[in-house]
Amino acid sequence: MTTPSEAADRAGAELKTIAPEDWETFLEQFTEFNEEMPVRVEETDPSGAQRVLAEGLPLLSVSLDREAGEEYLIVECGGTEGEAPPGLRHIVHQPLAVRARRSEPVGWDLLEIESREQGAVRVTVLASE
Repeated sequence: MTTPSEAADRAGAELKTIAPEDWETFLEQFTEFNEEMPVRVEETDPSGAQRVLAEGLPLLSVSLDREAGEEYLIVECGGTEGEAPPGLRHIVHQPLAVRARRSEPVGWDLLEIESREQGAVRVTVLASE
């Protein structure tokens, strides 16, 4: 998993840990700010193996779902305008931590979700051309 010191971006901004009680509000703001921007979604499993789940798809949402006493974070990207199913719907079970990077002048451009069983999922907002 990536540590905050390993996650410094090209301008030196580091990941900020978001308090669990702020996850829902923060994820709504991250989604609103980056909605329909192209993203890369990557997963690093607990053994350190990495894979790209999506590349260049528009972000639809990152949301928190609390059902039957468990928490899930859901990352959706892909088709817009009611297209179903979205290009990617990735569920992170029982998240342990949410971190985000804010860089100037872009704003929140990276989100990292850590889970004990699944490792880490990173959503990186790609530069628009």
